[in-house]
Amino acid sequence: MPLTQKYLTLVRGFFQQSPKLSPVLISIDSAGAIAEAERAYESYDLPKGTLRGAPPVPDDDLTTI
Repeated sequence: MPLTQKYLTLVRGFFQQSPKLSPVLISIDSAGAIAEAERAYESYDLPKGTLRGAPPVPDDDLTTI
């Protein structure tokens, strides 16, 4: 999905907004290779704090598909 405010708001709604609960995001180091081999996927970088700012989720920039 595009990293636009419209879609980020939709994704944030899937997770409870509690400091004790946060979604687990998985970094995929070979995301670029997977995206090249299978056109259904796209590799992208998710910037720190995209889903939540305090505490930041993700806690660092992460590459995924």
